[in-house]
Formats: sequence, structure tokens, C-alpha cells
Amino acid sequence: MVHLDAYGRAVDVSVWFDTAKKTGSPPDWSKMNDVLYHQGDIGTASYAVVPLVVPYLTDKESSWEPFALIAAIEEARLLGRAPAIPAELKEVYHDAIASSIDHALRAFPHASDALLVRSIIAVLSVAKGQVAIATFALLDQSEQSELLSL
Repeated sequence: MVHLDAYGRAVDVSVWFDTAKKTGSPPDWSKMNDVLYHQGDIGTASYAVVPLVVPYLTDKESSWEPFALIAAIEEARLLGRAPAIPAELKEVYHDAIASSIDHALRAFPHASDALLVRSIIAVLSVAKGQVAIATFALLDQSEQSELLSL
């Protein structure tokens, strides 16, 4: 199904995952992030991608990118900088956010990479409505240090 990306362009997010399955490689997280999240803005395609991202949240050897993408999308929604969730996506989107909690809790004990740890914390935080914590976790270390030195 086609929805709008962060720039208002039509996009079918399932194509990225179909391509990943065909090639046996992970989805292009960087491209997805560029298209679906821009300076805090998202589109309806961002909601459509979240249920497709959840299966990539694995307990061991997880990538930080799918966790960060989910956290950024939910952060934008909670901050009111996003369109309403389309009716046909509401249930699957909220189920995916709830499911991301379980995946994050299973991945956390094995996480040692700083980006992964921060991304997991961000997912857990936004899933519980704690946007400020998630926002801080999504900042890079230099941005966090700058804020803490104030």
C-alpha cells in the first residue's frame, strides 16, 4: 500500500523489505531513515514501516538502526509533529510498538555497542510515553555531553 514519506512523496515501504528478502541482505536502514524521518517530520509511510521493521529486532547481534528508526517515528508522533495514523494502520502500528518492547528487553542484555544501547533505551522510552528520555537517548554522545554541561 502506498503512503506519504516525510517529504510528502508517495512510497510503498513493502518494496524495501521484498528486496531485502530477495537479496538475503538487511533492508537499507539508512535510506529508510532518510525517506521516512526528516528533522522530526514523518509521513504516513513511517507508520506503515514500523510493523515491517519489528521482525528485524533480534535478541543477539542486533543492529541499532531498526530500533532507532522505530523510536524516531514514535517520538515524532508523540511530539505532535506527525500526521494522524491512518485508520487501516492504527492497530498494526500500536501492536508493533508494543512488540518492540519485548524485542528491546531481549536484546538489551547482549547489547554492548553504544548506539544499540541508546536505541534500545529510546524504543523502551517512547513505548512508555517517555519522550524526553527517548530524545536524549537518540542524540549522539557529543550532543548529550553538550546538553549535560549546561
